[in-house]
Amino acid sequence: MLKLCSKKLTRSGRRMRATPDKNDAFAVFFHNDSDVAKHLLSFLDTNSDGLVRRVSEAVKMRSLQQRLILEQQLAVVQQQLAAAQQQLHVMQQQLQQLQQLSQLS
Repeated sequence: MLKLCSKKLTRSGRRMRATPDKNDAFAVFFHNDSDVAKHLLSFLDTNSDGLVRRVSEAVKMRSLQQRLILEQQLAVVQQQLAAAQQQLHVMQQQLQQLQQLSQLS
């Protein structure tokens, strides 16, 4: 629902900007879904609580999905970091062994 509103409002904003002599306050280009949600919520009638609630839930769900994606990406990076640290530790041990061997000869 949010994406549909976003597309519709974006098209409307572009049309209004493209129309000469239209200095309408609503001629806004919406850059992302959160902008659309904010504007959409401000335009909704206060009597339509169900619709307001559904839009709010959609925005929250989108935020949760984005947070989960970021947490998954963070977990992957942390695993890569741990693997790199382990590899560094092994390389340091090998370097120490090589230094000891070079001192013996």
